[in-house]
Amino acid sequence: MSSYAESLVGQYFHIYDEDGLAENQGVVVERVGDDFICQYFSALTGEPTNSKLHKREDLFDWNFFIDFDVKDREWQSHSKIRMNELRKRFERNEG
Repeated sequence: MSSYAESLVGQYFHIYDEDGLAENQGVVVERVGDDFICQYFSALTGEPTNSKLHKREDLFDWNFFIDFDVKDREWQSHSKIRMNELRKRFERNEG
């Protein structure tokens, strides 16, 4: 596998839902062959939650960030957008 795959270890990420809203966040912890162990963070507190082994192809649509602060600012921004979108969906379903 290329050095690009190696460079993913230590990078933070966001996973987006089908609407393009940030759904999950975490960090790539380790490469195991062609797979990657990823540590997820809580959407509410930012604390580590669970880890998951992902195939390389799973990572293709993720957004990566070289450092935690940039990832965190982006997560906060997307959280506001996500809350507004969820509120609009709720209002449409109530009306």
